[in-house]
Amino acid sequence: MIEFKRGEREIELETRTHAFVRDVIIPYETDARFGSHGPSADLIQEMRRKARSAGLLSPHVGTEWGGLGLNHREIATVFRAAGYSLLGPIAMNCMAPDEGNMHLLEKVATAGQKQRFLKPLAAGDIRSAFLMTEPDGGAGSDPSMLKTEARQEGDDWVISGRKWLITGAQGASFGIIMARTGEHATMFLSDLNAPGIVIERVLDTMDDSMAGGHAVMRLDNVRVPQDQILAR
Repeated sequence: MIEFKRGEREIELETRTHAFVRDVIIPYETDARFGSHGPSADLIQEMRRKARSAGLLSPHVGTEWGGLGLNHREIATVFRAAGYSLLGPIAMNCMAPDEGNMHLLEKVATAGQKQRFLKPLAAGDIRSAFLMTEPDGGAGSDPSMLKTEARQEGDDWVISGRKWLITGAQGASFGIIMARTGEHATMFLSDLNAPGIVIERVLDTMDDSMAGGHAVMRLDNVRVPQDQILAR
């Protein structure tokens, strides 16, 4: 039987998150550092220091990574409360694409990948991106349409292609790159300052809340070692 009664922890976290966003974060909405392509790096870190002090940073990840180890409904409740301000999820380090990347890494990454990529991401020290969507004719939400390709050369993979509307790429430390490997799609982890990764431009969009904006990217023979395959 499904239990619909809300627990004490869920209600307490909801109340505390509402108060934090209302009293601490909403005043930042008029901060000059909140620009047309999202909040600046120093504004993000300033808000995250306050979220950390309030015990509300990265609430969705496991306790091993500094989170609260919440269940699915508790996560939904806290996320809803955080979204009272567009800056709330950024301050609490539970916004897209980082939240989804943290969830994915926590579920399928190797121990070494978790230490290198998940640990600083969950700590709120860095940002990440998810490189899947492509220009016209390429992949949107359908990975079978991927045109970006990865070919194996020895112990490395070499990735080439273009990506479109990549949220948060500017200023992100690493990305999860989805590319075609023969008949299949594979996800690769790569530092975004790796040779061959080029941000061509940051698009002007109606959205101004996402840190780093939404970029057009080019992958020119980006070399990724075998141990940075995230999932096949």
